Amino acid sequence: VFALVHLVGTGIVERVLPYVAQAGIPLVHPITGADSVRPPARAVREAFFLRASYGREVDRIASHLATLGIDKLGLLIEDEPFGLSVRKNVETATEKHSLDLVASGVVPPNRPTADAVAPAVKAMLKARPQVILFGTAGPVVEQFVRAYHAAGGRAQFYCLSVANVERLVRDLGPLSAGIVVVQVMPDVRTSNLPLVREYREAVIKRNATPGVFGLEGYISARVIVQALRDAGEAPTRERFMAGLERQSQVGGFPVKYKDARQGSPFAELSMIGREGRSVR
Repeated sequence: VFALVHLVGTGIVERVLPYVAQAGIPLVHPITGADSVRPPARAVREAFFLRASYGREVDRIASHLATLGIDKLGLLIEDEPFGLSVRKNVETATEKHSLDLVASGVVPPNRPTADAVAPAVKAMLKARPQVILFGTAGPVVEQFVRAYHAAGGRAQFYCLSVANVERLVRDLGPLSAGIVVVQVMPDVRTSNLPLVREYREAVIKRNATPGVFGLEGYISARVIVQALRDAGEAPTRERFMAGLERQSQVGGFPVKYKDARQGSPFAELSMIGREGRSVR
């Protein structure tokens, strides 16, 4: 195996890291923002991340809320590595930005049912947070939003970058309007970065639909291909990793690995509008 690319999930990456470190196999752009698998918590030379960390995302949300004068926060997570890592990020960010975590709900993993979210709905209704942050990426979000609205609850909902905006719009309809989602990639529709323009052109040529995850895959592929070219006609793992380290940007988008393995620091907020499109 020359390299492992795009492994999905915090728990999987945590288990794989010791093996890639032992064997010297590059682990390139795993789909997780968990701080627990990144420096400084875990420094693995072979692991190269692309997207910003969840800690960066949560801090961006907390900073935004503090600026708005919002200080009562609720948190909903699933009881699995991703959710537990987000809870640590939230505890750090609320202390840093003087926010009050007034309610925290925990849902069993892979249980996107009305019964599973009912205790969390009850806890949030009692605490009445101004904002509810979801530390989960699955359909638990849709279940909770529907149940919370049906019970008369009102709050601003915030999701991390792993949320599927297209699914939120499709499954929630009008209830999706106003949900804020962290974007760790530029806006696929409005960005003027050369990289994003080239992505849109590539999508049009293939009669495909542009999307934030598609753009992330495109950026990842550009970075990987450049590193392979730099590695020469007989690439080795070491030369490939050196090619990754030499890069500082791709098409105007920052991706740096020389001094750390964090990749891009990009993290901005967007809101789902009434027409189902994300608005910055």
